[in-house]
Amino acid sequence: RWAKPVRLAVARRRLPSDHPLWRHKTARRDIYREHVPIDAPHDDVLLVNERGELAETRIANAVLEIDGVLWTPHESTGLLPGVLRAELIASGTLRERVLTLADLERATAMWVINSLRGWGRAEIVVSSPAGAALSAR
Repeated sequence: RWAKPVRLAVARRRLPSDHPLWRHKTARRDIYREHVPIDAPHDDVLLVNERGELAETRIANAVLEIDGVLWTPHESTGLLPGVLRAELIASGTLRERVLTLADLERATAMWVINSLRGWGRAEIVVSSPAGAALSAR
């Protein structure tokens, strides 16, 4: 379970959405180090692809509430399609679409999800790679 709201920092580097490792679980955690923001207090990193689309965190899928609908990034962004995410899409709890950094501003709530820990509230705690501050959620 998630003990507290998960503080997410936006990755400082973009991921290529077609990289073969992104859609698979791997023990190669070193591939994520280059995406970690420097000197930013955070619990996890929100990964963004080369088109500026939200993908996932290093250990969870993301969910944004926009206009009363729960959205998760579309699989085309290069994310690992998690088990819980798939169940929630199949049940109609979540819908998927391409989400961008601008959608973080529109979101009224944010969560991270994975099959081991379930749902956890999340918030953006650092500025975007372009330097514009993002509101905490």
